[in-house]
Amino acid sequence: MSLPLDGIRSPLEEIEFLARSPNRIRVLDTLVEEPMERHDIEYETDVSRATLARILGDFEQRGWVTRDSRQYETTPVGDYVAKEFTDLLKRFEPVPGLNEVVEWFPREGFDFDLGCLAGAEIIRPSKSDALAPTTHITRRLRIADRVRVTSYSHLSDVMEVCWRGTVEGTLELESVVDRRALERIGTDPPDG
Repeated sequence: MSLPLDGIRSPLEEIEFLARSPNRIRVLDTLVEEPMERHDIEYETDVSRATLARILGDFEQRGWVTRDSRQYETTPVGDYVAKEFTDLLKRFEPVPGLNEVVEWFPREGFDFDLGCLAGAEIIRPSKSDALAPTTHITRRLRIADRVRVTSYSHLSDVMEVCWRGTVEGTLELESVVDRRALERIGTDPPDG
């Protein structure tokens, strides 16, 4: 990508430059950690010699990296670009799975920051483990000290863990359940 006539690239062009190449991101992230010689960068990033030469040349042209003899290191602008791009990637982490989660949220009157789902893992049942979601929830509940639950169904194992934690005083619980689930909880016979 060549410089425009005024010598300044747009922010979108800079983002596109990095986003189009995982190799560029890896090299920049590696150099942010510490200055390195080219062969060390090649080893750490597993980027081919020719590709690495192009990347480092592009970074030097943009003022993101400097070379002192044989060592490359990021400039303050390079540090800034790496941090901001990494933050942007983290904010976009939940995007690929959001559609299958958001369809369960009410459209109106529900103010929820979807960014809270960054790093979230979607657990699905499978033929070999039909109870995977319930097992995952109960395992997480056992180590939690504060929980908010919204449910349209009654999951006995989940309710048992919540009940035990609140009775023992190790869990602070806020829960919203569907009326039918609440009726089911009230009629569920206690275990032995």
